Amino acid sequence: MGRGRKIGIALLVMLVLLLGLVIVADRVGAGVAEDKLAEQAAIELKNNGATTASEPKVEIGGFPFLTQVLGGNYERITITADKPQSDDIKLETMTIVATDVKAAASDLLNGRGPVTASKISGTATMSWDTVRSLITLANLPVPFDPAQLEVKVTNNNVELRLPIALAGYNTKLVAKGTITVAEGKVNLKLSDIQAEGVELPRAAQSLLNTIKNRLTATIRTPKMPYTLTIQNIETDANGVRVTATAANVELVS
Repeated sequence: MGRGRKIGIALLVMLVLLLGLVIVADRVGAGVAEDKLAEQAAIELKNNGATTASEPKVEIGGFPFLTQVLGGNYERITITADKPQSDDIKLETMTIVATDVKAAASDLLNGRGPVTASKISGTATMSWDTVRSLITLANLPVPFDPAQLEVKVTNNNVELRLPIALAGYNTKLVAKGTITVAEGKVNLKLSDIQAEGVELPRAAQSLLNTIKNRLTATIRTPKMPYTLTIQNIETDANGVRVTATAANVELVS
């Protein structure tokens, strides 16, 4: 083997080793920053009255990490919380994605602020059992047991069933509607209210007509971290998926 070829191989080996060291340093640096941000995320959730099944997990997206550190701008930071619970409201999952994040290298690596995201998008899921416990029926002029409220969903339409007595006549109230969001509040817009499959006596029918005009339904939601405001909600057979957003948010202050 010629001397030039040996030198070339040696240089190639050194290059591979250096590249490996750079990758290791990049991942170590990212891991340190992720741990610090996870600590801050846990504090943010706690300050909003939330507990989680385990510590939040943080992933800093984009590669390499070190070039983002040098530029002070991070493409994407994802925070995941497992089964968070706030205000006695149990969520199945919560994922928060912060984009266009700005922070000085020393601040990010030491868990200090400011670490600011231009935009944050959060998603959370709830089971129907949880949603049922959060539904409040208002202006219902007869006694009822909230624990007997049944909730079903078909093709994104919600159906409520509730045993009630109308003027001494026992029946089941059936209300159909859709979940809507307005100004960050979640409501259940009712469009069809009937007594299940029966012809009511006149007094009971009169009371049902009153219910149709007055009954409203709302869904209580937990306090959101990072000033997130609910923008959209989707339903399926398993529950609901809530989407919330916020702008110019300090992940670490």
